[in-house]
Amino acid sequence: MARHIEKTILLDMIDSKWKDHLYTMDLLKEGIGLRAYGQVDPLVEYKNEGFAMFEEMMNRIQDDALEFIFKVQVATQEKPRGVFESVPQQMIHREMGSLASRIPQSQGGEPVEARPPDAKEAPVERDAPKVGRNDPCPCGSGKKYKKCCGA
Repeated sequence: MARHIEKTILLDMIDSKWKDHLYTMDLLKEGIGLRAYGQVDPLVEYKNEGFAMFEEMMNRIQDDALEFIFKVQVATQEKPRGVFESVPQQMIHREMGSLASRIPQSQGGEPVEARPPDAKEAPVERDAPKVGRNDPCPCGSGKKYKKCCGA
């Protein structure tokens, strides 16, 4: 258990410190060009400062992880009770009855579909003729249908 806790803490520390390190390296990259004004090679300065920042990150990982490991207290966790565990569970509601008794069944005991699969619905018929987009609007505004009621 102790090894698992150490691994978890160390991985979490490495992850967070590495993200911070990458962010600071991006900031360093943005401002390193100004070193050329001071007659210093920006590439050499970037390498030197990047290495120094990496070493500092490694030291912070070790220090923070060690401090965190010594402060950790293992607590036994009880299994949390769910909201519905205290309420008696029933599969069939008293007022509704069984769902199986409500499905219509054929002679062989198989469920019958509500309508046959070959039956087609009747097509919808319009009361008025179809209005084209560029035709005058039937509401009488004088505008094209697309600019009035068709928008």
